[in-house]
Amino acid sequence: MAGALAKGLGLAPERIAKVLYRAPSVLVDDLEPALAESLASLLHDAGLVVTVEDATLPPPPAPELFDLALLPLDVTHLPEIAERLAAFLGTDSRHALELILTPPGLILGQVSGVTAERLEAELLTLPVRVVRSLRSEARYCLADAGLPEPQRQQLLRVCEPVPAGVAGVLATNLTADSAGSLVRQHAARSRLPIIDQVFTQFEIELLEAPATDAAAEQLVALSDVPPRVAGRVLAALPVVIADNVSWSELADRLDALAQHGFRARARLTTLDQFRLRRIQAPSEVDLPGLLERLGICDAASVPGGGPVDANGSFPALQAQLLSRSLRGAGCAVELEREVA
Repeated sequence: MAGALAKGLGLAPERIAKVLYRAPSVLVDDLEPALAESLASLLHDAGLVVTVEDATLPPPPAPELFDLALLPLDVTHLPEIAERLAAFLGTDSRHALELILTPPGLILGQVSGVTAERLEAELLTLPVRVVRSLRSEARYCLADAGLPEPQRQQLLRVCEPVPAGVAGVLATNLTADSAGSLVRQHAARSRLPIIDQVFTQFEIELLEAPATDAAAEQLVALSDVPPRVAGRVLAALPVVIADNVSWSELADRLDALAQHGFRARARLTTLDQFRLRRIQAPSEVDLPGLLERLGICDAASVPGGGPVDANGSFPALQAQLLSRSLRGAGCAVELEREVA
């Protein structure tokens, strides 16, 4: 829509997109009344909510601005989620899917609450969460992912200690200024993995449990473990008992476990990478061709005569989507998390 409006109004598409995503805002001003009413009618027919106001009145106050990310809750619905997002953004579904699959799933930056509400309405019937971060209050974390050890040790010396029991992060609660300062200081070495904390996800691993009759019942109440397997989980520690835990709920969940005698730790999973290992296909499937079509590797690089390990690694959602496609074609595949 932004492109069509820009062409019709003779304005840059970037300006139109900015105005639309930050609504309510002034689209055009200083128009003749008749022209303004005619344009408003056309925009209304295009699905926009438009009002015509006297140009001498003060403009609407600038809205609070949010960054938006998507958190899909079921990988099987990713294609449909990407299609809906593409229609909302005015792009193609392939680009929309790339945005979703690239951690942390950031899809729009500095948009109004109205835009966030419209996107939530568009995706309401799908298993996906629209996560908002108020830009003016954003806090950031520095992930402990892929940094050279000397640089990592230097960062540990200058950053405040992270909360006890939280792994995978070197610093938390960084302001935009302090995060930007770290980025500039280390620009010549490597790009720092800094993420808005609102968009982070953690898993909780249970290390020890109290030796009481009530432990299984308490575990069910405090975790994602279903009642039917609680006993087996307690007998097989350490075990991950919750995933997709947001930063805002992490401290409370760890505290609740500790208060009931459980010892647990959390780990940042937002930037996890996975390898596709031991891929095997039935004889009727052209495995090299399938891997190339899925973008996993070139057909010419696939050896014959045994299970195949894909080159490189993939973000978690992309790895799940690829493994689902492989299994849908009759292949066997294993996902293996890459340890930093």
